[in-house]
Amino acid sequence: MSEKTAGGTTLELRGGIDCPIQPIAGRVRHRGRSAPMRLAPILVVGGSGALARSFAQRCAARHLPCLLAGAEMVDADAVERMIRAQRPWAIVNAAGMTAADDAAHGDRAGMLAAAAARHGLPLLMLSSAAVLGDGDSRTESAPVAPADACGRRHAEAERRVLQAHPDALIVRTGDCFGADGDAGLLGRALAALRAGDAVALPSDLVLAPTYLPDLVDACLDLVADGEQGIWHLANAGGVPAIEVVAHAASLLGLSANRLRDPDDAGVARLLDSERGALLPPLTHALARFAAASQAAQAARRG
Repeated sequence: MSEKTAGGTTLELRGGIDCPIQPIAGRVRHRGRSAPMRLAPILVVGGSGALARSFAQRCAARHLPCLLAGAEMVDADAVERMIRAQRPWAIVNAAGMTAADDAAHGDRAGMLAAAAARHGLPLLMLSSAAVLGDGDSRTESAPVAPADACGRRHAEAERRVLQAHPDALIVRTGDCFGADGDAGLLGRALAALRAGDAVALPSDLVLAPTYLPDLVDACLDLVADGEQGIWHLANAGGVPAIEVVAHAASLLGLSANRLRDPDDAGVARLLDSERGALLPPLTHALARFAAASQAAQAARRG
């Protein structure tokens, strides 16, 4: 899949950054004859969450203006004012991925979808493998059958989004991890190992681990390409959690001796795709994750 920012004319973006982009009809605006053209931002709702931060970081790396809005944005009038003032070319709903008790998630999802549809804007919402419950089929066309509160919350959000914006893009992903903080099960497990604590991981707990930078890059490509409907994105469709943590720990020089198998059973969060595998292999992702984590730790030490 080609990247939309490759080649083309050099335009000046917000903040004085020069970037080669292809002008997109209706999205690049002029301010007077001598003023440079400026690329409209992508509006990312998610505030300080790890996923929203990753969107901001990857947009900066790709020289794409990005406007972050707080996950608490549930007021339709505020969203309308922001769209009219900032004139984004697309909206990303990156909120509600972790808080199982986020009662506003469905309302916010539907409201953002309705606003995007009203303005003719592409909408991307991030969702979860939890919407598939314990079903055997794990592809995009599998029936939605959530088995827990998290799955039901995401399933309801998906329903509201597609009802308000039938052309929306919904990306389901697995257990996300990144070097920016202790995101996901992998991040929490590694933090515990660094602290010398034991980590209990059922041997039958299977995940679809997803490296946040890879996920966000693929999402940006899909939005730019005008993709619609449901996509499944993960670096691996199903890997035992204990193997993922042990591999990452070895790359970081941490001992995996404190990993143990509790008595309670794990829950599978598998993903498969009938539309295509867009993310790199998990081993590649873990190697880059380890390098980025070590660099971040070195920077924090000064």
